[in-house]
Amino acid sequence: MKVAELLSRLADADPDAIVLLLPSYADLTETEELDDVVLIGEPWTCERHRQDDGSTTDVHHPAGHGYTIGWNVETDESWTEHVVILSPQSGDIEARLQLESELRSDAASFEDNIREQALQARRQMVADGRLLTADEFRARLGIRKKRFGRMLEDGEVFALDVDGTDYFPALLADKRLNRKRLRAICYIIAPAPPWSRLDFLWSRNGSLGNKSPLDMLGGDADYLLLRKLAEAWAAEYSRTAVKL
Repeated sequence: MKVAELLSRLADADPDAIVLLLPSYADLTETEELDDVVLIGEPWTCERHRQDDGSTTDVHHPAGHGYTIGWNVETDESWTEHVVILSPQSGDIEARLQLESELRSDAASFEDNIREQALQARRQMVADGRLLTADEFRARLGIRKKRFGRMLEDGEVFALDVDGTDYFPALLADKRLNRKRLRAICYIIAPAPPWSRLDFLWSRNGSLGNKSPLDMLGGDADYLLLRKLAEAWAAEYSRTAVKL
């Protein structure tokens, strides 16, 4: 309801009448007296969810929250608009908005801190040789650029971005490992993001007897178990193919 419509409906009301709020799904005994009106400065997002029976439901929330659960990009629509909130408790809305703002700020700071720590860890991996430049990596493998390009395109090896530069995990060129089998595993897990792939390869896994995939490349039985795990793990990620 627009403010203009609200004022129009109240035009003939008794000025001394009490304004009550009736929450959704409540009965008439649960009405509460209106005590606060808050005009929100920033526009909010309104989502209009369309149901199978043709009915619609509107959901309002602060614009920075992203879409709510149940949003269907194919059938629903959204826009921004100014809102006014009515509350039965004075100061309640301002307190909630302040708390939400603080929580979002804390969450953003936490995420920034995590990203910074991750970036520092990646830089350290470059410094101590666990991540190699393309030329260094190719030299360790002893292959030509053309062969290297095919391996990269097929997902047999993968690059990791650090400060805008591609680096390659040195473990993929480790002569102590069965590199043929390792490349086959890399091909299987190619749908996952690069850093997730690296974490998968060197992390211990309970399904592998608390061993890492790198420990499972030797024996045939271990390798077959690893392939099954890699296929199941990669299935969690989607790969889109477009045919022309």
